Amino acid sequence: MIVRRIVLIGLMISAAGAVAETAAEYNAQGVEHYNAKEWAAAIEAFGKAYELASDNATVRHNLCNAYQSAANDLIKAMDFDGAAELLEHAIRIAPENPSPLLQLAGCYLRLDMISDAVFRIEEALEIAPDNVAAHDYLGDAYYKANDLRAALKEWEWVQKADPGRPGLKEKLEKAQREQTVERNYLKTRRRHFEASFAPGTTHRDLSKVLQILDQAYMDIGYQFGRVYPPNTILVVVYTAEDF
Repeated sequence: MIVRRIVLIGLMISAAGAVAETAAEYNAQGVEHYNAKEWAAAIEAFGKAYELASDNATVRHNLCNAYQSAANDLIKAMDFDGAAELLEHAIRIAPENPSPLLQLAGCYLRLDMISDAVFRIEEALEIAPDNVAAHDYLGDAYYKANDLRAALKEWEWVQKADPGRPGLKEKLEKAQREQTVERNYLKTRRRHFEASFAPGTTHRDLSKVLQILDQAYMDIGYQFGRVYPPNTILVVVYTAEDF
């Protein structure tokens, strides 16, 4: 589909004059690089076409796709920060496209940047309110934030829209099981953690768990150059029976 669209826009641009013809040539070069999976070269070529024809939907679509493809390779290599940077470019190029917003949200979820992920997912839902992947991702974000009720609401919506969605059944069952177990759990806050724990948990056991977590927090953050999570970390302390 991308090649067909580019051929059509090439004909339209070439009829407009010398500058537009150059944009068409850059666009065609970008297609060749894209088909060869040469993402950096494709981004460069499509970028030059975009400079000359920034209002053309197909050029913007192709440049956005190139950024997303390059980001996808970085995601596979676990370079979520690098992928996020490329996806920010994609979003600026095609702000009406929910796809890079969701791809970026996925990176933020892997980086435990939950609020950033939710922000991008909500942006995608403003563009496409019935986007199944967006609701699924929002459920993932709420689950990571330990908001089981909100997560279940999103996943139940997804279940109605796409009952056979891969992995959905397992996520629903796990969240429903945890909600049942945690319904009567109590909560306590420390400097870096918010812990939920079963009634009857001794103060000694809870303190021991939190001390271990505090020490791990400091040790791991120190190893990463004194970089620590920006948000409170949610912890659930299960009894042996509940677990």
